[in-house]
Amino acid sequence: MPTFGYTSIGGSSYGAAKTAACKFSIPENLTLNSIVVYMASTGGAANYNLAAYSDVVGVITDLLTNGSDGGITTTPSWLTRTVTDESFSSGDNAWLVAASDDTKQIYYDSGGTSQYAEIAPEFSTTFDATAVVDAYYDVIMSIYGNYTAASSGTKKLALLGVG
Repeated sequence: MPTFGYTSIGGSSYGAAKTAACKFSIPENLTLNSIVVYMASTGGAANYNLAAYSDVVGVITDLLTNGSDGGITTTPSWLTRTVTDESFSSGDNAWLVAASDDTKQIYYDSGGTSQYAEIAPEFSTTFDATAVVDAYYDVIMSIYGNYTAASSGTKKLALLGVG
């Protein structure tokens, strides 16, 4: 299954109390099927959830889709949540988002300008309809989306005879 986002395990990590979001460019017309994040809980067993938000001129805006709660432990691992299918257009940006009801250890590397955002609320696995950003950072989080490419249709070529 094709992916967009950051599929590498980041070389740095930190404990994030707020909801963590990372912006990515959409590589082709697609339907997002699931979101995968590399993280752990810092305080023991907890719940987490993943979502996608829209982007308007580099700013995280509205909730588009999210999964249901899943369990997270103190062992870092790739965690997957299936989301309600959401369509995106090639060249658009989307924010992939991770939330948990405990401080989460997220993994990251250096990224693009304001590619990562911390958004409210803290310690919750529910998502607000519109994101409230507390701060932007120049890092890329270990999170990606699995998708199905949109069908491009069939093009027909007409051959004209000149006579």
